[in-house]
Amino acid sequence: MKTLIKEKVWIIMDKKRKVIAKGIPRNRYLMMLDDPKDKKRILTYSSKAMAEAAFRDVWFYMGRDVSEYLHEEYDFGGYYFDGKWVRGKAKQEDIMEAVEAQLTFEV
Repeated sequence: MKTLIKEKVWIIMDKKRKVIAKGIPRNRYLMMLDDPKDKKRILTYSSKAMAEAAFRDVWFYMGRDVSEYLHEEYDFGGYYFDGKWVRGKAKQEDIMEAVEAQLTFEV
């Protein structure tokens, strides 16, 4: 007999739902949701406040594809323009949010 276990968790995604937080608490990454090579686990949090603190207080590693996407979509990050370092206007809180999700295990 199989049993379903369901658990409410919070995850971190960008507001357009194309980037998700993955990895482990000490090595956290922002990954494109549709990256076929990605094998990292999704970071989950037990409360919305914990998830929000995770992207508000500490940042994540990200690859070039994520960095370019966040810059184009949200004007986030730093980049060189005419030999000068320019910062984007968006803050972490402007682009990322805690999203309620449900884990389901079949045992």
